[in-house]
Amino acid sequence: MRKKLLMAIGLSVVLVAPMFAADTQEVKPSGMMHHHCKMDKENHMHRDGLLSDLKQLKLSDDQRKQVRLIMQEHMKNMPRTSDAFTDNSFDKAMYIKLEQQKRDNMIENRADMIEKVYNVLNDTQKKELKVMLDKHKNHLMEQK
Repeated sequence: MRKKLLMAIGLSVVLVAPMFAADTQEVKPSGMMHHHCKMDKENHMHRDGLLSDLKQLKLSDDQRKQVRLIMQEHMKNMPRTSDAFTDNSFDKAMYIKLEQQKRDNMIENRADMIEKVYNVLNDTQKKELKVMLDKHKNHLMEQK
């Protein structure tokens, strides 16, 4: 009996701890949590190059505001799959349509966002960004 109780407590700690850890992640001023790494099929992490590198470019306050507005605009223009849900129903066809729109427009929308952000940078920052991106590319080539 005692062993089962200890096992139940241990299991609940293991299952609940990640939820508390998620609540302790830093929330950025824009109110969004930022994760700039992605996992591939083999569970290797990959950076989200441009967005991660922007943090290293010493943007002015005005540039940061402009970039934040561009990102917010980008997020607003993305189809929301939550529109397929109502209080008491789920529209499967709408959900599929919205997901397909997201997928079909993803590259073009991301390129538009990158172009707008890139235009906010000064010439020195653009050169620094290019060096960083080349450095990451070379690093990836060395790993293969």
